[in-house]
Amino acid sequence: MAAMFAVSHAQAQLMTKEVIVANGGIFEFSPPSSDYATIGAYNLTTQVYTTFDTIKVESISDVEIPLGSGVAFVGASDSIIRYDLFSHQRTHAVQFNSVKSVSTSGDYIIAGKNFGTGDYLTVYNEADLTVEFSITDADIVQTVYGGEVIGDSLYVVYNQKGVVDQFPPYFVFNDTLGKIGVIDMVNQSFVREINLDTAATDIRAIRQINNKLYIACNNGNLIEYDPSTAQTSKTVIDNMGITVLTFENTETGAEITYKNGLGVDLFNYKVESSIISSPFSIVANSTIAAGTHDFVNDVYFTTTTDYSSYGELFIYDGSSIDSLPVQISPEAIAISYINPSSISELITDEVRIYPNPASNLVTVRTNSRNGSIQVFDISGKQLSNENYTSDNFQLNISNYSAGTYYIVITSSSLRQTTKLIKL
Repeated sequence: MAAMFAVSHAQAQLMTKEVIVANGGIFEFSPPSSDYATIGAYNLTTQVYTTFDTIKVESISDVEIPLGSGVAFVGASDSIIRYDLFSHQRTHAVQFNSVKSVSTSGDYIIAGKNFGTGDYLTVYNEADLTVEFSITDADIVQTVYGGEVIGDSLYVVYNQKGVVDQFPPYFVFNDTLGKIGVIDMVNQSFVREINLDTAATDIRAIRQINNKLYIACNNGNLIEYDPSTAQTSKTVIDNMGITVLTFENTETGAEITYKNGLGVDLFNYKVESSIISSPFSIVANSTIAAGTHDFVNDVYFTTTTDYSSYGELFIYDGSSIDSLPVQISPEAIAISYINPSSISELITDEVRIYPNPASNLVTVRTNSRNGSIQVFDISGKQLSNENYTSDNFQLNISNYSAGTYYIVITSSSLRQTTKLIKL
């Protein structure tokens, strides 16, 4: 499968850095445990998957990567962990028992509890995971599936029990009625509850676009709520049984990746344009565990597992399917998008390329004497791949057309990307 890099957009210029896969490992009912959760990254340039952390828990609930941030937040059983995705190092961690959801909005992390006693909602500072405040279980008594801050209010979504189901065996389900809880961010207190009724059964995620809230549900509905007018509307995405895999921000809005009721087909819905992609089966005879869509390169990533012996990552680029092994129970997946110009600023101590811009020869200085250097154009096409044996060498770009290129330096101690302008 060809290496992929970002294409430019009118409003911004993002590139896909990597795909983060969070693996829960083998669930074991009693200690000692023989297998733990792991976090790994699939590099789109090298097409290599690397495990970069082990967490001593046995389940993963969520991965959140704010658009263009270069950081990831992982919800792992009893913890929330913040990672720097340039170094793949933990920066902060905090205990949060039975974490179910981790979402970001501005400078805040919104964490929702799955079950048990205690507060079902805690808000953290995005930079260092210090606690801003919690909402007691007297106000919110069900799992929170994300939140968005608009003005001085935090809007969180959850479900509550409704009436007896109309179909046999006539159970009372916990996710029958959809709710929006409104939190005053100034006073850090619960204000009121907005009832979305059965239109929002089985809520799974929330995003905001232009100060309007969009709520994705497993019943096939997308709920729009406008806080300024208190008006609610419903869009039926599919009424045949679907599951929300991810609901992610894009450069122009947000999109939802779904799997169908059988768990073998994928499709996505672009909220701002109301465009639904054609569904396709990414892997035959296997159930999708997690999945998402790379909106920069129009590529799908999904995982499959039997939760006991294997995990696999599948990549679908519109015409072919590639795959590679990951760890057992890859339960959550997210994509890291970054601005290419920020990379060269971050890596000046590791790699120097000068002059830049240049027309003929550029000098490359690294902290390693052995490695490889690759050149990609703006569309992600690889133009060259050479080995180097010196920490100071020259690269000939005279045959390239004027434009933007990406130089990827890989060695045993680093992998860095720099943007190069050809005059």
